[in-house]
Amino acid sequence: MNEKTEKSGSANDVQRRPEPLIGRWRLEVLRALSERSPQRLAELRRSVKGISKKVLLDNLRVLLDSGLVVRQDLSTKVKRVEYSIAESSRLAIAQMISATDDLRKVNVATRDS
Repeated sequence: MNEKTEKSGSANDVQRRPEPLIGRWRLEVLRALSERSPQRLAELRRSVKGISKKVLLDNLRVLLDSGLVVRQDLSTKVKRVEYSIAESSRLAIAQMISATDDLRKVNVATRDS
């Protein structure tokens, strides 16, 4: 962020609000990476059923910016990029996934009763 966007009350503050870290697709991307990491973009897209390439890239950008996911550029003849969960985030992401799974179970049980 530059100095202009860091000053409170500037016009850019409204435009540069941080995006929420959790959403349907972000959680699914984190789940896929926590199950198997690292993954290339095409592998990750196959792991997250129904996600478009654009939506996947947009969500990866947010997760990369937040530090939850890391990107590794591998030096090969063909450009190769792999994504994985940041080591510092592994425990927090595992707990978050577990908590959302528990909530889903409660919601299904409540709906079925």
